[in-house]
Amino acid sequence: MHGRVGFLQVKPGTLDVSLEKARKELLPKMREQPGLKRYTVVITSPETLVSLSGWDTREQAEKAAETLSAWVRENMGPTVVSMENQIGEVILQRGQFSPDKLPKFGVVRVQTLKPGAPDLSEKVRTEFMPIFDRQPGFNSRVAIRTDGGKIITYSSWDSKEDWEKAVPNLRQWADANITPHMSNVEQHAGEVAWVVRKG
Repeated sequence: MHGRVGFLQVKPGTLDVSLEKARKELLPKMREQPGLKRYTVVITSPETLVSLSGWDTREQAEKAAETLSAWVRENMGPTVVSMENQIGEVILQRGQFSPDKLPKFGVVRVQTLKPGAPDLSEKVRTEFMPIFDRQPGFNSRVAIRTDGGKIITYSSWDSKEDWEKAVPNLRQWADANITPHMSNVEQHAGEVAWVVRKG
């Protein structure tokens, strides 16, 4: 599976209108795209959002980036401050994906690896993810290795409060095993606007 992660910033006071338009027009269009597995939007501030989608193939992820970017330019053009797409291979999926349990809060972390950093995928899978599994309110976690060598992770939670309570339990392992291999980490967190799941 491949993933596409989009980062969008708009002018103050325009995000709510744009999201409502996207809900009515863009969501039905996305549901029709071949290869779509998941499509999630997280509102990370009054002017910013992150959209994440999972696809069967890289070509479908690239096509999604083109489709979404074209829709944004056509429908939100004058309000857009910046727009960025990242595409890469999904290297981890874990957690609850059933339609009857939709998350309310999402956290996206963009991690830039130091030169020569080891592949931590198996260590994360066998040691770190069991810690996530034990946290109340944890839904799911996905990791993507982008073409530019970054690792983008997305974790979803029942609430912001559940995530905040879990942070101290997760930080100890992460600081000891992940942080030393990162040159930079960006975090984007907020309310989940919508989740689309297929298959």
